[in-house]
Formats: sequence, structure tokens, C-alpha cells
Amino acid sequence: ITAELLRLLCAESQVKEQIKMYEGVPVLLSLLHSDNLKLLWSVVWILVQVCEDPETSVEIRIWGGIKHLLHILQGERNLVSDHSSVGSLSSANAAGRIQHLHLSDDLSPDEMQENTFSLQAACCAAITELVLNETNAYQVVQANGIYTIAKLILPNEERNAEKANLLQCYAFRALRFLFSMERNRHIFKRLFPTDLFEIFIDIGHYVRDISAYEELVAKLNLLKEDKLKQIAESIESMNQNKAPTKHIGNYAILEHLGSGAFGSVYKVRKHNGQNLLAMKEVNLHNPAFGKNKKDRDSSVKNIVSELTIIREQLYHPNVVRYYRTFLENDRLYIVMELIEGVPLGEHFHSLKEKQQQFTEERIWHIFIQLCLALRYLHKEKRIVHRDLTPNNVMLGDKDKVTI
Repeated sequence: ITAELLRLLCAESQVKEQIKMYEGVPVLLSLLHSDNLKLLWSVVWILVQVCEDPETSVEIRIWGGIKHLLHILQGERNLVSDHSSVGSLSSANAAGRIQHLHLSDDLSPDEMQENTFSLQAACCAAITELVLNETNAYQVVQANGIYTIAKLILPNEERNAEKANLLQCYAFRALRFLFSMERNRHIFKRLFPTDLFEIFIDIGHYVRDISAYEELVAKLNLLKEDKLKQIAESIESMNQNKAPTKHIGNYAILEHLGSGAFGSVYKVRKHNGQNLLAMKEVNLHNPAFGKNKKDRDSSVKNIVSELTIIREQLYHPNVVRYYRTFLENDRLYIVMELIEGVPLGEHFHSLKEKQQQFTEERIWHIFIQLCLALRYLHKEKRIVHRDLTPNNVMLGDKDKVTI
């Protein structure tokens, strides 16, 4: 009753201020451990309202609120509810407009499912507000949040249509807010078919109006089974906790990031490690390394020698870190820092498409970092970068440059 009353009172800004004043955030987050569906729903909607304040939004992250919300969205918990906790506590019932003769009756499976959708929609709404803060958004991505939320957009014939469509709208909105942050956009590249992606982009950045996402949901739900299967597979490929596709050396291969002239690059995790790394696989039978074994061995020796020097000597915030190299099955593997971001060339093209430009301040910020990195390589380490192109310059959070 108190949670529901507080949810209604939060429409007043003074109430939200008092929640902050009386250190209400840890109290509210502690209630997210409850298994009572109605209590969870009320608490999450309180969080949606209070996290509009930037300081409270940060506090929710510090107290672990983002992980709690994502855990609820994963749907692995056994939640309980009955008519007394759903009907009798509603504002309509408090006004005497709803009468239940058997308040303690358990909910039917359909009612339970509908209420679960309502709770998940509330969690999506809370995450939508929280990701307006860049650090919060980064934590959502790191905690496998894009995969968790994206799973909710998939249509399901067993769902109640009205409630399910609303949940899809809330999930799409949360994804669109995450997409609005430039550093996350590369993640969405292969998520939707082109026509669906266009509608997704055209909604615009940070649009709260939930009706703006209805066209997207309607379009998705009309897709043929093969298209939906393709989207489902794309979503699964984003799962950071999926079983590795294979193992190479001491590394689990999680995702193929791209291919170039000399080989492929993968996202990897070291056995028993938490940090994500990038690993380049170079096929030593590539003609570029030489026509015979002697030439190839000589080329490989030079590459390994050079990378050893780089690994031991290069320590600069704007130059990618190399960790180790090793040989396995006629392939050379180079393990390096995983750069989360977008290539400068790709970002430039996306701005051109939107007829937007870099501001002079941004250009200087990027240019100075490039100059500092190149000065460090040239003057201090006597190393020449022989392939400096816009696609080899990564832009990360707050336009941090890594070459």
C-alpha cells in the first residue's frame, strides 16, 4: 500500500525531492529483491519518476539498480501475485469502483502474464530514463542489457496482444535511447532489416512519446517468419554470455568483428577472465607474406619481433595496446585492447548522411589527440604508422581517439 501511494504521490516534484532527502533510493532498490509482482511494479514506477533527476540517476547506478532492473527483465525469477495485490490496491479500487468477492484467488496464467508484461514495461521505462547518463548507458551495454531488452521486441503468439504490443513499444524505446548514444550505434548495425532500421532511425533521438514506436511494432509483427527468425538470430549473436563459438589458445571466441586484407578480428575473453579483448587472426599462407615457406617464416619473424617491441614499449592513451602474439596451426594471433567505439571515417559518413557537421571544438579535440599520438610514436618511439586512415582511428566515449 505504501509503495503504491508513494508512486501516486511522485507526480509532485516536492515528493521526489523528499525521497532524495530521506535517502529513499537504497530503500526502494532493496525492495527489488521481492517476488511480489505488484510491489515490484509500484517500486519500479517510483524509480522511473525519481531518476529524472540526474543525481538520483547516478545514485541508482551506484547502488546496483541497473543490474537489478535487467535481472527482472531476464524473466528468470518466480514472481507471485493474486487479486488482492493487483485489484484491491489499485487507485480505482481505493475509490470504491472495483469489487472483488474473492480477493485471495490466484491469478490465471493469462493474468499473470499480463502483469509480468506490465512489470517488464516499467523496467524498460526506468532503463530509458537511466541511459540519459552516459556512464549508466555504458553499464547497461556491459551488463548485456541490449540483448536482454532486444529479446522483448520479438512477437509471440502466446502473448496477450495488447499488453505484448505495449511491452514491445517500451523495449523499442529503451533500445532507441541506447542507439542515440553514438558509441553504441555500431552494435545495432546488423540487428534489423533495412526497412525496419529506417523506421527505427526516423523516430529520432530521445523521443519519450510511446506512441511514436507503434509503427515500428506494427511493422515488426507483420514480418514473415523467415525475417523474424533472422532478427532472432541477430539478437542471439549479441548475447555476451553465449557459449563461445570456439577456443583458440587460452581464449574463447565470442564474436566475429570484421575481416581485412590479412585476416579476421574477433572479440575474445581469456579463460577465467572478465575483460573483453580483440584478437586478430592472420593466415600465414596469405600470398602477401611470401611465395614459399622461407619467405613466410621471415615475414612472420619480423611481425612477431615488431609486435613484441610494441607490446613492451607503447604506453599512450591514444594508441591501441598490444598484449601478446602466438602461433597456432599456421596462423598468427595478435591479442590487443578491444576498442569500444566507431571508426572516424564511418562516423564522418553518418554525419554527412544526416547533413550534420563536426563542430570546430570537436574537430580540434580529435585533431589534438591524433597529433599527440603521432608525436609520441614518431619522436619518442621512432615508429612510423604506415596505414593511418579514418578507418584506423577509433572514436570512443567523449570522442576519445585511439589509433
